[in-house]
Amino acid sequence: MIELANITEALKLLEGFSPLQRVLLTCTGTLQGTLSAYFGEPVEVQVINQLTLRLGRYSRRVRLFTPSNNHSVCYAYSSIITTSPEVIDLIETQKLGLGQILAQLGLKPTFTLKKVSQNEAEFSRDYELASSVDGQPIVNYQINEVFPKGLYK
Repeated sequence: MIELANITEALKLLEGFSPLQRVLLTCTGTLQGTLSAYFGEPVEVQVINQLTLRLGRYSRRVRLFTPSNNHSVCYAYSSIITTSPEVIDLIETQKLGLGQILAQLGLKPTFTLKKVSQNEAEFSRDYELASSVDGQPIVNYQINEVFPKGLYK
């Protein structure tokens, strides 16, 4: 399980958010599983676009949705840097979420919540997932996730 790097700082950032929003904004596991539990059905990941900037560097946009009614429940925008051939192969298949890739490979990243925000229509978070082996960085994800407020009352 991934731990929230600094809960005291995270709680300061989360002032003014509802309890459910705070749970989603600090979710350190695979968000897909947490959203599936909330909606009571599987949540799937659809890669909207993925650009290979150069080997091991990607820009990716995905939509998480409920297949029963095709509701978009979250959009994620990611910047990915990796030196792992296994991670590269899984990213290039465009079939798994980034958290799923880490879990499948048994990589245990650190989670750092960087920023949260909200307006009348949505709330969002920016965070970093980073993993290293023997002190050598393998994966760094910079992720922005945006949630439509109307679905999370």
